[in-house]
Amino acid sequence: MLGDVVYALTTIILFGRITGLFATKSFSVDCHNQYENFVSTIINNSVCPFGIDLNPFNYDRLHKLCHYDNKIVPSTLSPITPLFRENVMHLVYLFFGLSILGFLCISLNYICWTIATKRQTSRMSILLFRSLIQRVITKETEEQLNTYSKAEQIAQEVFSSLRTVLSFNGRKYQQKQYEKELKLNEWFTVRKDIAFGTFFGWLFFINFLVYSIGFTFGSILMSDDTHHTLTISEILIVVNMFAQALGFLNAIGPFFQSISEAQGAAVSVFRLIDEVHDENLNEREILEENISDEKSISNINGDIEFDNVSFSYPSRENATALNNLKLIARANQTTALVGSSGCEVAYFDRPENSSGAICNQLSSNAAVIQDMVGSRLGVICETLSMSAIGVLLGLFYNWQLTIIIFIPFVILLIAFIIQIRLSSWLKSQSDLIYCQASTLAVEVLTNMRTVKQLSIENEVLRQYSNMIDQVLRISAFAMFALESLKVVQMLAQRMGTSLTAAHAFFDLFDRIPTIDNGLNKGQELVNFRGEADFNQVKFVYPSRPTVLVLNKLQLSIKSGQRIALVGASGCGKSTIVQLLERFYDVTHGELTLDGVDIRQLNLQWLRSRLGVVSQEPVLFDLTIAENITYGLENISIDEIILAATKANIHQFIQQLPQGYETKVGVKGSFLSGGEKQRIAIARVLIRRPKILLLDEATSAMDPYNEQIVQETLEQAQTEDPSRTSIIIAHRLATIRSCDLIHVLEMGRIVESGTHTELIEKHGIYYKMLNAQNNVQ
Repeated sequence: MLGDVVYALTTIILFGRITGLFATKSFSVDCHNQYENFVSTIINNSVCPFGIDLNPFNYDRLHKLCHYDNKIVPSTLSPITPLFRENVMHLVYLFFGLSILGFLCISLNYICWTIATKRQTSRMSILLFRSLIQRVITKETEEQLNTYSKAEQIAQEVFSSLRTVLSFNGRKYQQKQYEKELKLNEWFTVRKDIAFGTFFGWLFFINFLVYSIGFTFGSILMSDDTHHTLTISEILIVVNMFAQALGFLNAIGPFFQSISEAQGAAVSVFRLIDEVHDENLNEREILEENISDEKSISNINGDIEFDNVSFSYPSRENATALNNLKLIARANQTTALVGSSGCEVAYFDRPENSSGAICNQLSSNAAVIQDMVGSRLGVICETLSMSAIGVLLGLFYNWQLTIIIFIPFVILLIAFIIQIRLSSWLKSQSDLIYCQASTLAVEVLTNMRTVKQLSIENEVLRQYSNMIDQVLRISAFAMFALESLKVVQMLAQRMGTSLTAAHAFFDLFDRIPTIDNGLNKGQELVNFRGEADFNQVKFVYPSRPTVLVLNKLQLSIKSGQRIALVGASGCGKSTIVQLLERFYDVTHGELTLDGVDIRQLNLQWLRSRLGVVSQEPVLFDLTIAENITYGLENISIDEIILAATKANIHQFIQQLPQGYETKVGVKGSFLSGGEKQRIAIARVLIRRPKILLLDEATSAMDPYNEQIVQETLEQAQTEDPSRTSIIIAHRLATIRSCDLIHVLEMGRIVESGTHTELIEKHGIYYKMLNAQNNVQ
């Protein structure tokens, strides 16, 4: 870098000296004296020996012809030529002979301080203006990242709970929420780019202003008697020195934007890091304050004591979760905690593996594309247009010389293309690792309580660090391979990265799914009865094509029936529910509703007729009322209260400070498992579905609430006798009143009948029931 600076300074100084030398020899006296001599010469030599009249208009062209004397040329050139050659060669020797320090010192000695002072004023104004613009860009970047963080949180919720979103037709609602955050992000981006564009335009304006002011002010100083020692060389050196410096500022303009954006991004990063060191959460400080003897920590006997402990969640400070709790759990004893729902620890649902990768594409790839189409795209367009204009002008004046000069440009263009290809390949390789690292980070952050409980922070950090190290190795190779290319190649690297990101980004949106969840076409049954028939259905999951989940399943469900599906884990119970929701299509066979192939039905209409309560309830970071009415519009508060009352959750909601407007947190993290499940049931009941799909609906509840909710579901069946219910149950005691119980094994039905009939058969169901009774 120092060599580049010295080279640039030396070039400017030599350019000014050589240009000034030629100018001095051509115009050895000032213009006024030359004009006086010019006029007097014309007066005294108005007659040409060849009979040509001389006048001020043709004198310049004909004077040498009229008064040419070949004797003057040798006498004039003899003393002038060696002197001129000596001066020029002196500069050439100076370029090769002096050291870097010598060049810097000479450059300082040759700078006229008066002109430098004038230029320094312009430079200070640029720095002041840049500081203001940098603050604006940093602030807008911070706001932009905050809004995009909210949008990414919405995307993470949707992709990790995709089945719930699709079951309740919440796609449009989540899309509106996502677009709302992106609109704010777009506005911050526009304001940031306006600020940077203003700064970049200001630099160009100052750059051109330097030439005009420098030459004007320099000519004034030359005409001033007090600065008679100022030469043309000094003016050229000073003006070009500052013009070159401003040119470098113009060149680093796009990278200056990156620095400002990085400052804005760093605010959120360091805020997140500082939160770890919060005095209320810093485990190391708490241990150091409360353990006086380091050896005493090894003498833990396992007793756990709560001494007048009070606690409330930060998100619900007005709702006390623990109130002066006094509890001692002795070692080698089993201590049971009982009570109504609301006292157990809530935990996050683990998202699907692909959600982290998709969210990583939405965030990082979109940012890379936006980064390239901003100021950097302007620099590229400017560079290419100026190059094209220069080539065209060169071809116009002298095409032979232009072709010769154009050869290095072709070499540079080839290097540019190689740079893009190489950067694109490196980006694709690092993206694979980044997706794995991003997925691991999402899992850890979503299940942070589990990670803390298992004390596996170091192991998780080791796995994450290993993934990042692989990216660093690739980056080190990239730096080594691309080191020799300069500013244009830096932009080429950005372009290659952006092309790869754009390819992956648009592939994500252009992908045509096998089942289009946004399609609003198909048949809608007017008098839907809720009958379902599985006719010789075979099914395999796309991710496990060799595992046959359903094997020639034959199942008929009549309108108004309460059907229970039981069996060991992996026998295909949940798969039947997912096929009814049409998350997948059957591999072989036929699935019909009311005698119509399910693939011919309108997907949005179908899911609006189904009500699903899954084993792990999924709530969104919305209010309780918004979660109950999720996917619905124009629902009154009375309907919400009625559904919550049926689900035995209304009384609990009334006790909250904000009632139905209480936020439940990401995945319902502010609520216990039983509370989340009852809100999920209320969300189903408010829809009045024709088919109820209950996948372990009461598994997360205590016996008291389980019995109440079970009675609520039976009441919902009584309210509409034509409503079909399909229940997947592990606790066989909850399905005794079902009309028909099907026992599945290896993807097919092996036993069917009522509870009494299956007991009398002494088959698989009988053995399962006895096993549960023995455990109880």
